[in-house]
Amino acid sequence: MSDTNKSELAAMEYADWTAADADKQAQVESERKAAEGKFYKLTEGTHRLRVLPARKGSQPIRAVTEHHVSMPGLKHGVRIVCPRAEKQLPCRVCAQAQRWAATGNPADAARAEEIGGKTRWYINAIVRGQETAGPKIVGLSYTVYQRLMHFRRTLNVNFPDPMAGVDIVISRVGMGAQDTKYTVDLDPNGKTPLSLDDEEAVQWLVARHDLEAQGEVLSDSDIAAKLSGNPGGKGGASAPTPALPAGKRAQNMLGE
Repeated sequence: MSDTNKSELAAMEYADWTAADADKQAQVESERKAAEGKFYKLTEGTHRLRVLPARKGSQPIRAVTEHHVSMPGLKHGVRIVCPRAEKQLPCRVCAQAQRWAATGNPADAARAEEIGGKTRWYINAIVRGQETAGPKIVGLSYTVYQRLMHFRRTLNVNFPDPMAGVDIVISRVGMGAQDTKYTVDLDPNGKTPLSLDDEEAVQWLVARHDLEAQGEVLSDSDIAAKLSGNPGGKGGASAPTPALPAGKRAQNMLGE
């Protein structure tokens, strides 16, 4: 490159794209993806939510016991609502977890723990800063749920009230099962309406998602189809999952 070209290049104005700029762009993209669909994920960082009140005859927080089973090619595996916990029906995932736990093999014990039923709490919420997306379903950990119950039961704060409620501020550090920590507080600004626009508030309340659908229990045959990689599968009864021989490490996925 000639000295003239170098001089011209040096004189041109262009934006410096720093690593911090790249991090900010990645965060924006992460938030955009999280806002897609009806779910909102509590990623690392601070989130300000307005929990929406429940429809009559239901509660604003829906507890669901669910299994998460790793599947090849699926980043987050398969979610199965536990039939035993929700409807006192036999659950093939619970049965498999029990068989693995009984082998005495540490690897099987770890696998049993991985697929064991775990409770998650779901709310309808407006995500502050993303109000145009409307109501989102947010899944909560036990720690966050306990704090919300503390606000309502001990402090007597009716935070979902659309007229005189309070936003909830949730900060998350870490993304792993062992290193994640939550801090949950009431918005220091105190009581605020759901929206300054009454029409918008009504639209949000009408658009609330059915949290009961989060606890929908599939038939055993549909669960088997989902675990076999055919989530749309419907149909007749499937054969029971064969028992795992004692002392043998489980190698196969659940189902036939």
